Amino acid sequence: MKPIVTFVLLGVFIVSAIARGESSAVEIPVSYDDILALESPEPARIIPYGGSPLQTLSYYPAPNEAVADIVLIHGGCWSADYDRDHARPLAGALQDAGFDVWLPEYRRVGDTGGGWPGSWQDVVAALKKVVAARDADRPMIAVGHSAGGHLALLAATRKDLPLAHVVGLAPITDLVAYGQGDNSCQTMTSRFMGGGPDAVDYRAASPSAQALHIPTSIIQGAADPIVPPAQARAVSGAAVVEVPSAGHFDLIHPGTAALPVLLRVLGEVAR
Repeated sequence: MKPIVTFVLLGVFIVSAIARGESSAVEIPVSYDDILALESPEPARIIPYGGSPLQTLSYYPAPNEAVADIVLIHGGCWSADYDRDHARPLAGALQDAGFDVWLPEYRRVGDTGGGWPGSWQDVVAALKKVVAARDADRPMIAVGHSAGGHLALLAATRKDLPLAHVVGLAPITDLVAYGQGDNSCQTMTSRFMGGGPDAVDYRAASPSAQALHIPTSIIQGAADPIVPPAQARAVSGAAVVEVPSAGHFDLIHPGTAALPVLLRVLGEVAR
């Protein structure tokens, strides 16, 4: 078992640059509804990367010259019930922190062509679109949360994507183990894969079963009830940061104490 780096978060974080009006960290854990209640900035542009109306990128340019490009892959149990809107507050926070942010929508379970491998193929196409559209003189980083973290970590297994780093926020990494659980997200695994592990090769879709070719960090809430911390520990070669007391949605809430951890990781890549 790999060692876990734990940040001891003492006192109150001052995150005025990213909290959009809130001067201190909010109490954790937060809920999905807390995320939906946040201000959601509008993108500067919507850029297609494919023929489907769902195959688009929302673009959030940094206020000044960007230090890096971030492709932010939203989660939501791979389900069409959850779109990218809930990731917009984090996109705005990262934009304010000096990053150009690209937030793709992709086909999910319930959409024509969604599921495995269609959702993954969409993410690859979105990443390649950003490669073609961005300023290549700065780093490009993939950041994904939950099911989006699963797709981001799959990008780290590719040799043909010019990513400087991949960051998983409570990512799903071992689909066989995850699909054995009974929470609402875990039970989506077989629908995403199109069958159980006795009928479909789950290892091909599991980052934990593959070599990482791109430097990878995982930020995990120690109190996450949706994606257990064991999922983070299952990935060989990734640096794991565990945030005490944090739940699943704290990692995408711009006002929580988990966000400075993400900014620290991103800052180390963008220097």
